[in-house]
Amino acid sequence: FVNGREVAHQGKPGIDDDSSDPAVAQQYVPLADARCPLNVVAHVSNFDHRRGGLVRGIQLGDSAQMQVRREAGLVRDMGAFGGLALLGVLPILFFVWRRKEPAPLYFGLFCLSCCVFVAMSGERAALPILGPLGWDWYLCLMFLSFYGGLTMFARFVHAAYPGEFGEKQIRAVSWLGGAGSLLSVLTPGSVFTLSLPALGAFAIVLTGYIGVVLVRASRRTGWRGGAPILLCGFLAVAITVGHDWIFFRHLLGSYWLP
Repeated sequence: FVNGREVAHQGKPGIDDDSSDPAVAQQYVPLADARCPLNVVAHVSNFDHRRGGLVRGIQLGDSAQMQVRREAGLVRDMGAFGGLALLGVLPILFFVWRRKEPAPLYFGLFCLSCCVFVAMSGERAALPILGPLGWDWYLCLMFLSFYGGLTMFARFVHAAYPGEFGEKQIRAVSWLGGAGSLLSVLTPGSVFTLSLPALGAFAIVLTGYIGVVLVRASRRTGWRGGAPILLCGFLAVAITVGHDWIFFRHLLGSYWLP
């Protein structure tokens, strides 16, 4: 509500689970008829997500500023999506040609998992296509991209450096990733979003272990070959994701990923 008039709505707020209706949306609302000072009131309820509610701040600007922001966000997201899609498809095609080497398959699936996340976050470019699936399935696809992406990258590193990545560890990662994926598919969002702390712990422990694996592989090869390059890229991604995780915890004011 702006100055007492409803200008936008997203789902339906309520006093309990039965009277509310969650929804995912990305809206730009013109306020041409509003007069300053603006009295902005948001009615928010959350019974369906562990960290739901008003998760993004409301931004104000003139129409030109908001259009530039929207277009810049879409260019950023689509550039990341296109690059990740290319990085995902090419290794899978390579695996089809040489099936004895599973590492390209796992890396391709990891990149495609990242594609799903990029398309559903940021400016939510995939919202017109995936939004009609409903709240639970939209969240389910995002959580599948989280669990699937972590698992596929771990399996990629294991396939590339089996001597450094233990068999027990990769089995544990696969079981945990599979369990999280099944939880996301078989339960509603109000249930599987409760796994966010476990997902965060899973990601942190796995990131640390993969870092150790890549350091061991780099030392074994005398810091030559592909292991040091992969280690540098992995550290860059880990630092960026860590920064954005802190942002979404409302501790920083900017984010680096789409």
